[in-house]
Amino acid sequence: MASGRHLGPPVWGVKDGSGETRKRGGIGLFRRGNTGKPCATALELGRAMIELLQFISYLLTMEKGVYLYLYLLLDEFSRKVIHWRIAWTQTAEEARWLLEGGLEKENILDLPEDRRPELINDRGRQMKAKPIRQLCEDHHMPHLFARPRTPNDNPFIESAFSTVKRTPEYPGQFLDDGQAVAYFAKYFDWYNREHYHSGIDYVTPVQAHTGLRETIVARRLSQQRAQRLRRRLANQKSSRQKPRNQNPIAASLVA
Repeated sequence: MASGRHLGPPVWGVKDGSGETRKRGGIGLFRRGNTGKPCATALELGRAMIELLQFISYLLTMEKGVYLYLYLLLDEFSRKVIHWRIAWTQTAEEARWLLEGGLEKENILDLPEDRRPELINDRGRQMKAKPIRQLCEDHHMPHLFARPRTPNDNPFIESAFSTVKRTPEYPGQFLDDGQAVAYFAKYFDWYNREHYHSGIDYVTPVQAHTGLRETIVARRLSQQRAQRLRRRLANQKSSRQKPRNQNPIAASLVA
């Protein structure tokens, strides 16, 4: 991986497979804050993403005590949902299928080994299981873990789950996995292609993922400056054309 600055979460440390805590991320593109200017783009670095976030969230069903599970693979750089799955159980096999699907979908394995993204998980048993560790080792991808009981180690994935469940159209409960799959297929297409994300300068995740963020933000700023200039000139012209009262005392008496 190339070296550089990294936009990390409020907590900068993550645990690697050996249990050692280190600074999160070997590379970064953006300074902290939504208005920070990118110092490089993913395309300039020859890669589509920097870190993959893989997590699971439960979904309520119509039957009390029975849950579905949403498996989510998110690109931290662009906030794009790379891949997702719906399952009745939390297992290492489901997590592995999620990761394999995302790697294939984004052609990540075509990248040189030293340019492949890191994978960051929570410390659930599914994520620490041998199939996931072996998959990361086989594909030469660093496998990192958030610290126990520290959700702000991964604010991006927590924010994504919050957005999912606070959307007005979110049904709250699902009849079965078929209904859940139908809902999230439509939802994540909207999220990736139409949702203007506040964390990435109000561009869509697909726009950020394809390297368009910097161009779009620059164009907006240019249009904003041009509009301000037009408004200032219009105000100046209006002020010059307005007749001035030569007798302010008489004007005050009339008022």
